[in-house]
Amino acid sequence: MFDNTERFHALSTTHAHARELAQRVSDLAQLLRAHQEVLLQRGMNLSPASLESLRALERQLETFTGQALGLHTELRQLQALASSTALINALLDPPEVLARVMDTVIELTGAERGFIVLRSPATGELEFAAARGIDREQLSRADFTISSTIVNQVASTGAPELTSNASSDPRYQSHESVIGFALRSIIAVPLKVQGEIIGVVYCDNRFLSGVFGQRELDVLAAFANQAAVAIQNARLYEAARARLAEVKATSELMTNIFESVASGILTLDRDGVVSSCNTAAAAILGCQPDAAVGTPLADLLPAS
Repeated sequence: MFDNTERFHALSTTHAHARELAQRVSDLAQLLRAHQEVLLQRGMNLSPASLESLRALERQLETFTGQALGLHTELRQLQALASSTALINALLDPPEVLARVMDTVIELTGAERGFIVLRSPATGELEFAAARGIDREQLSRADFTISSTIVNQVASTGAPELTSNASSDPRYQSHESVIGFALRSIIAVPLKVQGEIIGVVYCDNRFLSGVFGQRELDVLAAFANQAAVAIQNARLYEAARARLAEVKATSELMTNIFESVASGILTLDRDGVVSSCNTAAAAILGCQPDAAVGTPLADLLPAS
């Protein structure tokens, strides 16, 4: 059986051959038309059936070439989806995850621009998180001129949005952000984790209509499901790491305070075993602090 790479190459070859064949048929049709003019000048003509058959073959080849191109594009998108999903889910650094997600979004959709907004865990508000241009240029917050209406709608309903020409779409005629920015093609899907919407992926093209179709919507929605998990995991890891650093800093501060106290201090567990001992207490007991920890207090005290 072919793997995905072999299928991709086989389909690429088929598409190339179909285009070559279509070009040859087109050249033949032009040649026959030129000969037909010469024959007409001499009182002769080609069979109408032969010309019609040739035109029918041209149409069939055009359809086949279009289908091959569509399959080629779909397989390329699925390959990118499979390879990028595994890579993204292996990352735990939030900025790196967001950068990889944005690169993949642009590759899968062919969008001019792509943006991610995430819901703040603290406030619940949608916040700018990352953006990319088609040339992988890092866009800034100043470039974040998108339809907030569409983003908020996707974030609240969880339903994806797709339009081939937003400026003339009746659904968006009352949306100032769409009309004002003269947006054309728009696609937006939610980022969901266990049914919770944590953000939105938004892509657009400000100049061309019809850039996105159902294929791009389906692939982007499938990718967004995996990307949402990767983003959430990275955010949780970052929060846990920050919490651990906070606990460690507090522990070190308490240890420094504990050791700087001139008086002897011991802490015991419920069984009377020493759980902590500062230097002053160890000196009183005549042992090292580490030796005192884990030892019953009764064994450390001098016999009466």
